[in-house]
Amino acid sequence: SPQVWVPAAGAALLLAGEEIDGLDRGLSDWAREHALLFGTPERAASASDDLLATARAIGVLSVVVTPAATDDDGLAARLHTAAVQGSAVVVTLALTDALKEATDRARPEAPPGADGGRSFPSGHAAQAAVWTTLAGRNAAALPLSPAGTRAVEVTRTALTVATGWARVEAGKHYASDVLAGAALGNFVGAFVNDAFLGFDGSISLY
Repeated sequence: SPQVWVPAAGAALLLAGEEIDGLDRGLSDWAREHALLFGTPERAASASDDLLATARAIGVLSVVVTPAATDDDGLAARLHTAAVQGSAVVVTLALTDALKEATDRARPEAPPGADGGRSFPSGHAAQAAVWTTLAGRNAAALPLSPAGTRAVEVTRTALTVATGWARVEAGKHYASDVLAGAALGNFVGAFVNDAFLGFDGSISLY
């Protein structure tokens, strides 16, 4: 899916550029210093928490309003959907933590030369991506018009992007961190959902 490989490729390019001329750090420092979208790093940090909470709420609400993937549209079927999609979130969290431990990348705000860190990948971006991906899959099962479906896709993509960018402006993550997190969340959400529920048909902006 382009929603996986586009951010993954972007993260790879930034990391490669970092080795050459500090591209990743330069972009992240610029974002934190200017904070064009959120005004200050402190506001950006607060906004990232609020945006993630919104993504989580939309994901949960989408399970409630979406017809179950089975013929039996009862409580048991909805609980099954909730369990499968909840497992996608848990897997995303587990993989994010494992990658943080494996890479041990210091955050941008850490003093130069500081040991350790939990910067790569961004947990906020990964969680926002998995929740909005699941919401998109659920919305695809609703009888929406093409314009309605497009609005859902625009909204969920914008929510993921805004959450990730807020983490960069807050100085909590490099741009590559949030791109990698978005790729991870999109992949796990789509893979687990489609493998065990079979919801399909959501469109992509890419």
